[in-house]
Amino acid sequence: MSVLIPVYNRDVSALVQDLLSQAPSWPGPVEVLLFDDKSEEGFQALNRPLAALPGVRYKEMPANQGRAAIRNHLAAAAGYPWLLLLDNDSQLPDAQFLSRYAAVLGRTPAAVGGTCYEAQPPADPALHLRWLYGREREARPAAVRNQDPHAQLTLNNLLIDAALFRQFGLDESLTRYGHEDTKFGWRLRQAAVPVLHLDNPVLHDGLEPAGVFLAKTHDAVRNLARLYQTEGLGGETRLVQTARRLQKLRLAAAARYALSQAEARLRRNLLSRSPSLRQLDLLKLLWFLQELRIMAPITPGIEDENNVLILSLGQVYDIDKLSEVVALLNSETIKRVAHVLIDAHELTSINVMGLELLELKNKMTKLGRYSLIFCGLKPETKFVLELLDSEKEFGELINFNSVEDAKEFLSKLPKES
Repeated sequence: MSVLIPVYNRDVSALVQDLLSQAPSWPGPVEVLLFDDKSEEGFQALNRPLAALPGVRYKEMPANQGRAAIRNHLAAAAGYPWLLLLDNDSQLPDAQFLSRYAAVLGRTPAAVGGTCYEAQPPADPALHLRWLYGREREARPAAVRNQDPHAQLTLNNLLIDAALFRQFGLDESLTRYGHEDTKFGWRLRQAAVPVLHLDNPVLHDGLEPAGVFLAKTHDAVRNLARLYQTEGLGGETRLVQTARRLQKLRLAAAARYALSQAEARLRRNLLSRSPSLRQLDLLKLLWFLQELRIMAPITPGIEDENNVLILSLGQVYDIDKLSEVVALLNSETIKRVAHVLIDAHELTSINVMGLELLELKNKMTKLGRYSLIFCGLKPETKFVLELLDSEKEFGELINFNSVEDAKEFLSKLPKES
């Protein structure tokens, strides 16, 4: 068996010594591969002596490879038919760790042992959020994980047939933190490769401060949104299911707007001494909805004419269409247009569109030179907008009879320098 440990800014001496002491319980030779992914010199100095231990191979990468690539490199260098993937901040729970894996040889090509956390919270309040998340969301018994084994697959504490891992590998295009295992588990499911979960957890010993954990979680949400949008993966996750329900109810834009207003409060709670995972769920939902908006494709309903961006709304309003316009605010196109014109002739109900329009108008106002105007806006929908904008943050609501009238008016405005 080849134990694969990517090392980054961590002293792994204790982990390696524990693995070597249990090697005799594995029915065959055992090697431990340590590939340092461009750690700080101080940590490299601590780990270099491990190369002198029998059965240990230590290598320092010339540049940081990233979470997926470093594991692919380790797998390519492994010399034995079974791979055991461990994170460098893991600790073995007892002296029977490898023997429990040995007991399932021949029963499955892939086995996941799980993760556990200390029973008591850490003394440092900054670590409470990561500890709480691990205890409540990650430390699941095998009976629960086996209900959906591929979706519950994790790269930490995974025993897998070496040829199988090399056949599928990890997606190295996922350069941010998170969800490499989501795609790998999906690929095993597509190939009908069985995955077995065991109660053989490693102790997660590397708790990050709340700020670092939130940054990593944000990256993981970005990766999930990308996998969902481009490959349809992650549909079984609670986060994706919640976002899809909001989209079907045409409430995604309203939820995104409301959550964006609460974002600062959510962060304060999560950085406090008593964080709430419910607040983390809401923040993740906001991030996911924002990613879906940014990644939304531009549809034929949006036209770019000179310095005017025209959005035509149909009778049945698609809330995501206006989200595309908001996404354009950071694009090259929006940087050179002076006006957004919304053609609402066929629109019969504003539904929740007003909140999205207010968000768009506010963002445009902050940029300083963009304006938002309408044509064909019916009195009843105009009235709803004015009610929503009781504090007049929206600015003057300009409505024309036709697109041509609006364009003619805009063409006569003085050019801004």
